[in-house]
Amino acid sequence: MIFKTHELPQEYKPTKSGKIMLIICGVLLAFIPILAFVALVVETHKFIAPFCLSFLPFLLLGGIWTMIFYDMKRAFVEITDDKIIAVDYYFGLKHEKVFSREDIVFAETITGYSMKIRGYRFSGNGFSNLKYIVFRGKNKKYLLKLICSNEIKRYVEKHFEIVNT
Repeated sequence: MIFKTHELPQEYKPTKSGKIMLIICGVLLAFIPILAFVALVVETHKFIAPFCLSFLPFLLLGGIWTMIFYDMKRAFVEITDDKIIAVDYYFGLKHEKVFSREDIVFAETITGYSMKIRGYRFSGNGFSNLKYIVFRGKNKKYLLKLICSNEIKRYVEKHFEIVNT
């Protein structure tokens, strides 16, 4: 069975303020090519160049966030009869871990903002009730994580021991 690592449950839809911020950022970023075109036509680089350079950090930050969300969308966990494959992506690079069912000692539910969860995760404003199921091995070693949706929680409760923290 394949589970998406970061697939959000239905109750976590984008908020209105989040959509408004994305629209505002998109409109502001749309001005950069327009201003660059005006700079080429009018050849007044005194105002346009510093203005375009001031948006460069926001473009870089937007690119990094886009890559992170794309990586989170591609991450998955495949559970077969005896083998568990966890595939994560970090800045486009694939990281694959292979476990057997016996490697997992217990699973615990943890809120998304906890430092006990490694790697990318949804946390912060709007995700205060979002929980992850973290699978641990011997000596409480971190193995993998999944977002705690109803389907995943039922599956994990049936096949593994869950500890609520």
